[in-house]
Amino acid sequence: MSRQYHHFIIINLIIIQFFSTSSHAEITFDGSFGPAITLPEKNYTIGVDKGRLIGKNLFHSFQKFDINPGESATFTGPDMVANIIGRVTGNHPSHIDGSLKSTIPNADLYLLNPHGFMLGDNARININGSFYLSSANYLRFADGQRFDTISIPPLLSVAAPTAFGFLHNPGNITIGGKVKAGEEKELTVVGGEALGSLNGI
Repeated sequence: MSRQYHHFIIINLIIIQFFSTSSHAEITFDGSFGPAITLPEKNYTIGVDKGRLIGKNLFHSFQKFDINPGESATFTGPDMVANIIGRVTGNHPSHIDGSLKSTIPNADLYLLNPHGFMLGDNARININGSFYLSSANYLRFADGQRFDTISIPPLLSVAAPTAFGFLHNPGNITIGGKVKAGEEKELTVVGGEALGSLNGI
């Protein structure tokens, strides 16, 4: 993944106060890889059985991806997973104001929602690998394949992710809370206006 996105962050981020929303938290799968279900608990476990494992890439597809204060979402899977790649196909930004983490050693996490993300002051993101947050329309892979946020079923690839792609004006990303990636790993935000700052835990 090109480090030009890091330059994008440094140039464009400004500090603002985050105003939390009262929207109902919910993690709902859109049916791309199995049943279109809503996870029932406040401490959500997002396992490999809820997605599709292709080579070392673990794909997930959500209709809605929101986490309220006091709630958590944990990605799990086999140690051989190199990339956790999630998309949000609904029509609203994702609100993350709780805990988001992964138990897969060194796996990078990519989250895409073309309508944007709002990370509240209570957000605590702890990823062992790199963390990529984007309002892009698709993620391109080294073999030219694209994981699109609108195609159902999506096209999947065993290749490594290489770039984000945009088809129209991307949603904004509002950042609060604390974000932690693995040692010598990347914290990257790619989208429209990025408001806030990436604060380490």
